Amino acid sequence: MCDSESTYGGAQMVPEIDGETKGLTTGQIARALAEPGFPVRNATAIFRAHAQKGLVHPYGKERSGTKSYLYRADQAVIAAVLHRVAEAAIGDNRLRHKISNTLHMWDASELTPDAPRSPAMWALVEYLNGKRGFAFEIRTTRNERGTVDYDCRLRHAKSATGTNFRLADNWHVRSAFVLHMDDVLAHLTRARELAN
Repeated sequence: MCDSESTYGGAQMVPEIDGETKGLTTGQIARALAEPGFPVRNATAIFRAHAQKGLVHPYGKERSGTKSYLYRADQAVIAAVLHRVAEAAIGDNRLRHKISNTLHMWDASELTPDAPRSPAMWALVEYLNGKRGFAFEIRTTRNERGTVDYDCRLRHAKSATGTNFRLADNWHVRSAFVLHMDDVLAHLTRARELAN
């Protein structure tokens, strides 16, 4: 199945653009995500499911040829985090959207003039520039009424930079999950000859 046969379920219109752009197709991202025990066909299916649910977002669609959706590199980071969280058997749909939003959008208090387009792109660029020690953190929280919610952040431990938890103080932490992002980023940026 080519990329044009899948649908995008997000909230934005995806424009057709010239094919010589530098975007990544679903197939290219699936090859980056694939590893032993997680073949390209499974990575393709999961990435497409994320796109249909609006968890990853294309920025364009090829005007000619296969008319594949095109994605920026930060979408591969988001898909990799979603996959690792799913492997940990944490599958709440609200949580998946919190993860996606945390990795897609900066909060106004987190923005700096030179911030990349998304926290996921920030971590990827910093990793490629040699910085190590990134973590994606998820907290399960509960308020006094008994409502359960999730709060997420992407941080660099040594510099204490990145995104912040966003829930108000009246939420109490019930459990925490930490995903060491250096492993994820190393896998996504590995040499192509090592890729499936």
